[in-house]
Amino acid sequence: DLRTFDLDRVEVVGGPQGTLFGANSMGGTIRFITRQASLSASDWHIAAELAHTKDGGISHEIQGSVGGPLVRDRLGLRAAIYRRTDAGYVDRVERRTGATAARNVDDLTAIALRTSLRAALGERVEIMPALFYQRSERDDYSFFDSDLGPHLQANVHRQPAEDRFVLPSLTASIDLGA
Repeated sequence: DLRTFDLDRVEVVGGPQGTLFGANSMGGTIRFITRQASLSASDWHIAAELAHTKDGGISHEIQGSVGGPLVRDRLGLRAAIYRRTDAGYVDRVERRTGATAARNVDDLTAIALRTSLRAALGERVEIMPALFYQRSERDDYSFFDSDLGPHLQANVHRQPAEDRFVLPSLTASIDLGA
């Protein structure tokens, strides 16, 4: 579940796209294009969100990005950060007594970082190394036992989960004229 933030555009490419995007693109492809480092202009962006989950807690999100030239027309940098907590809504109860042992046990927190460079090597060649990192932590699974009542579970032990994802990339472009 990669988080999408600091997007430049979303492209919908119809038809079979197996040659460009792999065998799983037979019905077409949806591409999320992130913003790239600029060699000439600086910008920044910040956004926040606050929400309440019915019978649960407060969810919140903050994201920000900054980018611009380090050496005008030669080297640019872009960095973006994202943090979101989705509030839980499942309560853990004691199996024998039905007493609430813990409320909203299924919180999920995700943190993502993305950074990219853009370097102009001469007039026709550019390289763009980038790194995407994401870490997600779930306090407990959001499964619940329907025979106990809505959104209740009677698990004896907590079942936390953690996922880490790193995606480095390198794009090079050469202008061949015509």
